Amino acid sequence: MRNDSYLYTGITSASNEPKTPRELQKESKEEAKRKLKPAADIVLELLMKEREGLYDIRNVYFDTKTSDDELRVERIVRIRHEALIIALESKIKTIMADKPEKRGQEPVNG
Repeated sequence: MRNDSYLYTGITSASNEPKTPRELQKESKEEAKRKLKPAADIVLELLMKEREGLYDIRNVYFDTKTSDDELRVERIVRIRHEALIIALESKIKTIMADKPEKRGQEPVNG
C-alpha cells in the first residue's frame, strides 16, 4: 500500500490557512474596540460639549468691520465642523456597539 503522508506538510490544515478579508476586518474592529473602550465615554462627552458650544454667540468673533461674506464663511466653517463632530461621534458609537442578540443564544456580553 502506498503512503503519501510525508508529502503533506500541514499547510493545508485549517489553522494555517490565510485569513479571509472578513476575518481580518473583524479582528481590526475588535482591536479598535479594545483600544477605545477605556476612553470612549470621556471622548463622547467632550465631543458633545464641543458641539454644544459651536454656535454659542460668545464663540463668534466679529466686530463692526466684519463683512457679510466673512460671517457667511464663518457659518459654513462651523457647519462643516459640526458635521465632522457628528461623524466622529457616530464612528465611535458604531465601534463601541455590541452585536445584536440572535434568538436562542445567550447574550455575547453577559
